[in-house]
Amino acid sequence: CYRPGFGGAGLSTADAGLVAPELQITTAPNVIKYTNFMEDFTLRDTDVDGWNGQYEDEIALAGDPDALVEHLNLVYTAGRMDEATKTRIRNVIESAPEDDPRDRAQLAVLMTVTAREFITQQ
Repeated sequence: CYRPGFGGAGLSTADAGLVAPELQITTAPNVIKYTNFMEDFTLRDTDVDGWNGQYEDEIALAGDPDALVEHLNLVYTAGRMDEATKTRIRNVIESAPEDDPRDRAQLAVLMTVTAREFITQQ
């Protein structure tokens, strides 16, 4: 049960006089666990427990960072990525070797599924 007036001590929501009851279940260890799980899940190259991410569409776009970011924005976040998130993902794509499109695609997907626009529902 969420306390409706929860603002989270030391958070910008509380400082602004806002409430965020859902943050009662969001802890630093849980955020780290989620990120570690998504890294393992997204970057694996072999079939584990019936899952092997293929990322064909993303791999096809890996040579065009702008197109890949826009694809991820549409498919994973319903067009809600802000420019700062897009820029961070684009920079990571551009820093990965061009001769490894799967690596570029996987890194971009990982960054997308750990971005706030993916994690939060609206």
